[in-house]
Amino acid sequence: MYTLLDWCVTKTDMEPFINQVSAGLGDHYDIKIYAHLMLVRLCALTPSTVVQQLDGIIARIAKTVKTKVKAEAVKQEIEKNDEMIRSALRAVYALSKIPDAESNTGFVQLLEYVNKTHASKYAPIVKEQENRLSTHDPMDTS
Repeated sequence: MYTLLDWCVTKTDMEPFINQVSAGLGDHYDIKIYAHLMLVRLCALTPSTVVQQLDGIIARIAKTVKTKVKAEAVKQEIEKNDEMIRSALRAVYALSKIPDAESNTGFVQLLEYVNKTHASKYAPIVKEQENRLSTHDPMDTS
């Protein structure tokens, strides 16, 4: 699916595509990570289509960022959960760059929750993404 975004975005019906990505946001760990990557890409390529599906996307991302590990979880499970949350936070950042996203009350609530609960994880992601945007050369096609 990710390859379709690179090669066939103009030939792909984006609504069912985003529905599948949204479904992936509620799937198992490995699928969620890929769905977050695709969502970030979709936010850049077709932001208006993403906004149309925002309620379902937000609900699934909110569930992910609110996931807590069990008290008896081993180190590997804790690290896996942290990586999944960081991946979801990258998607939240991408959504925040869509102008119409902040008109959605669910998104505003999610962003407030993220800034309140995951500030230590979210701030470095924001900084990293903004550095990436500021150092991007628009003439670079590599």
